[in-house]
Amino acid sequence: MTATIGVGAGVWFGLLSIASWSAFLLFRQLFSSWPDQGFGLSKVTGPLVVALAAWVLAQWTSVPWSGVAAAAGCALLVAAAAVAVIRGRSGAMPWRRIAAIEALWIAAIVGFAAYRSLAPTLFGGERFMDHALLASIVRSEVLPPLDPWLAGYAINYHYVGHAMWAALAKLAPVSTTVSYNFILATLPAQVMAALCSLGGAMVPRFWWASAAMAVCAGPLTTLGLLVGRAGAHPSSEASMHLIPGTITDYPVRALTNGELHAHVIAMPVFVVFAALIHRVVEDSGGVAARRAPRPALLFLVPVCAAVLVLTSSWEVASAAIGVALAALCLRTIERPGVAALSLALVVAALVAWPFFASVSIPRLPAGLFGGGTPLARFMLVTGLWLGPVVLWAARSYRWPWWGVLVAPLVLVSWLWPAGAVRVCVGVLALAVWRHRAEVAPTAWRVACWALALLFLAESVWIDDVYGPGFGRLNVVFKWHLQAMMLCAIAAPSFVSALVSLARVRDWPRSHLAVAVFLAGVMLLQPVANVAARVRGRADALTLDSLDLVRARYPGDAAVIDYLVANAPPGAVVLEAAGTQYTYASRISSLSGQPTLLGWAVHEELWRRGAPWPAVLRERGALVESFYTGPDADLADRLRQARVAYIVVGVVERRRYPQVSERRFANCADVVVRSGDTVLMRVR
Repeated sequence: MTATIGVGAGVWFGLLSIASWSAFLLFRQLFSSWPDQGFGLSKVTGPLVVALAAWVLAQWTSVPWSGVAAAAGCALLVAAAAVAVIRGRSGAMPWRRIAAIEALWIAAIVGFAAYRSLAPTLFGGERFMDHALLASIVRSEVLPPLDPWLAGYAINYHYVGHAMWAALAKLAPVSTTVSYNFILATLPAQVMAALCSLGGAMVPRFWWASAAMAVCAGPLTTLGLLVGRAGAHPSSEASMHLIPGTITDYPVRALTNGELHAHVIAMPVFVVFAALIHRVVEDSGGVAARRAPRPALLFLVPVCAAVLVLTSSWEVASAAIGVALAALCLRTIERPGVAALSLALVVAALVAWPFFASVSIPRLPAGLFGGGTPLARFMLVTGLWLGPVVLWAARSYRWPWWGVLVAPLVLVSWLWPAGAVRVCVGVLALAVWRHRAEVAPTAWRVACWALALLFLAESVWIDDVYGPGFGRLNVVFKWHLQAMMLCAIAAPSFVSALVSLARVRDWPRSHLAVAVFLAGVMLLQPVANVAARVRGRADALTLDSLDLVRARYPGDAAVIDYLVANAPPGAVVLEAAGTQYTYASRISSLSGQPTLLGWAVHEELWRRGAPWPAVLRERGALVESFYTGPDADLADRLRQARVAYIVVGVVERRRYPQVSERRFANCADVVVRSGDTVLMRVR
C-alpha cells in the first residue's frame, strides 16, 4: 500500500506540475510586470483550467466524465501554452523568484502531506460527507453526479468544487481515500504560492507576508495557551464560538482541519480572483498611465467570479464587491474589451448552466440584523487580522490624542453596545480612505473590501434553516473568513508601511510594542496546531484514510475495497440509514456507491420544500422495512428499489438487533464475509 501511495503521489505531483507550468507559460505575459510573472498563481490556475476544460467537455460534448475528459483538458492546456510560447514575447524568465516559490510550493505540499499523515482519519465533523461527495463524483461516469446518500437522485448541494478536484483524481492511480488527502495537502500549498505571487506584486520585499499570515494567524485566544487555559486552542469549541450563535473559522484551521468543504476549495480561487482585481487596478487606476485594461483581464475577471460563486455560494457578496471595485477602476473600455466581456459571459454560462439546471436552489429568509457582536469578542476573533491596518491607521496618534480618539468609541460601546463593531469598522474604513495614498493602490481597496464584509456580517442575517438564534451562523462563518483572507492579501503593503515608519522612528513605542505582541501571538498558532496533531497522531503514518477503518472495522474495510474494485458506478448499496456526524452510512461515504438514505438531516438541508420531506420519510421507512419488515416479497421489493448489494454489519446489527444474513438468503448471495460484516449481491 505504501508503494502504491508513493506512485500515486508522484503521478499527482506530476499532473500538478504539468498543469501549473503550462498555465504559467499561457498567462505569463498578462503578469509580466510581477516579480514572478504570475508563477505562484499558476499553481492554482493550472489545475483549475484543466478541471474546467474537463467539466465543459463532459457537459457539452460526447466526451465521458472520466479520466478521458481530464486528460483532454490537460492536453488542451498544454497546446494553448505551446501556442502562447511560440507567439509571445514575455522577456527573460525570473528564475530566482521562480526557484524560491517552487521550493516553497514543494515544501508546503510535503509539509501539509506529513501533517495529514499524522492523523488522516475521516471520523468526526463532516469529513464523511466531504469524502462521499468526492468519491461519488470520481466514480460517476455522467454529470450531474449521483447523490451518494439518496440513490436515484443527483447531488443537490455545492459540488462544482469537488468536481474540479475529482477530474484530477480520476487520473491518479489511487483510491479516493488517498486522493482526498492529496487534495487537502495541495490546497494550503496553492494558497501559500498564490499569496506569495500576489504579495510580491504589491510589495516585492514582503512577498512572503501574505502567506505567513494565512498559515499562522488565528484568534487572540491563542494567547491563553501560554497559561494553559482550557479552550484556548484555535480549533477548540470555545474559540470557534466566541461570537454567540455563530461559528468562527480561520484560514489555517479551514486548511488543516481535514474537511473538504466548498468554502475551503474556494480559498485558492479567491486569491486568484483578488489577483485579477489587482491587475485591473494596475492597468486602469493604480499607476500613472491610466489606460483601458487588457481584454484578457476583462475576460478572466467575470469568469473567475463565476467559478468562485459556483464553488461556494457564500462567495456571492465578496465576488460582487470585487467586481464593483474592478468596475470603479475602469476609465474606458475599448472595442476588444467589449468583445472580451461578451465572450466571458458566454463561457460563464457554459460553465454554470449545467449546475443550475441540475440543482434546486432553496429560498433563504434574510433581513437586517438589529443586534450586534460584543466588541471584545469581535476583537478576539479579528484582532490579529486587522492589527496591521489598525496600527497603520493609528500611526500618527500619540497619548493623549490616542485617548481622545478612543474615548468616543468607548462611549458608543457603552451607550449602543449593538452598534460598537459597526462604528469601529466605519471609523477604520474612513481612516484607510483618508490615508490611501500612503499604501499600494490595491492594498487600501482590499482593506476596504474586507471591512465591507465585516460590516455586512454585522448588519445582515440569512437563515440557513438552523432556526432562531442561528441566522448569523453562516454569515459570520463565511464572510469573516473571506475578510481574513483579504487582510492577509493586504498585509504586505501595511507591514511595509509600518516598517518604514519604524525605521524613521516616526512610530510611537506603544504601537511598536503592540505590533511585537501581535506577531508573537501569531507564531503560537502553527506551534499549537503541530503539537496537537502530534499528540493525536495515529499509530502508523499514512495518507490512506481507510487505514483507521481497517484497524477498527476490518470487515467494513473489506466490503469497501470490494465495492471500489467490482461494483458498477451507480449500483445501489443497502445499509442502515445514518445519523449525522456518526459512523453510520460509512459504506456509501467511503466507497462512493449510492445508498437509499444516508445522513437524513443533511439531505434535509440539501433538499428543502415539497416534496422532499415526504420522500426522505419514505426512504427511511423503506430501509427499515428491508431490515425488519415482512420478508415474503423481499426479493421483489429489493429489485423495485434497484438495490444491488446488501450490507449486514456492526451498524446494522446495532440498529436492528434481530437482523442477520439469513434474512436475505433467498434473494442474495454472499460475496464478502469478513469479521462482523457481510456483503451480499442481489440475484
